[in-house]
Amino acid sequence: MRNSTKRKQAFRLGAIAAAATIFGYPANLDDGDRMQRCRTLVRKKDRPNSSIARGCRYGKGSSGGRWVWQYRTGTGLGFARGVTSYGPSRGVADIGSPHFDRAVRDLARAANRAF
Repeated sequence: MRNSTKRKQAFRLGAIAAAATIFGYPANLDDGDRMQRCRTLVRKKDRPNSSIARGCRYGKGSSGGRWVWQYRTGTGLGFARGVTSYGPSRGVADIGSPHFDRAVRDLARAANRAF
């Protein structure tokens, strides 16, 4: 019998202003060939249910990268709060993410039960 460890994704819901680790494959860094990791301050945005991050210098290709609070390098664990969803059309500047809500958490839980 094989031993297998199933990791569950932990979520934190709603808006928060705090440090986060943001992952992505931006084309402007290493031609998007390597995953990048940036720790930066995330703050609420005027846009409803949204946050922005400044300082990662992520350009095109970083969309879909996870935003993780309390990320632990040794374990690779933390709390998913969002994903990079918008940013500048040219160059690098602020990137943004909608906040994960109950619907996202419930969808992930249902998908995990399917496996």
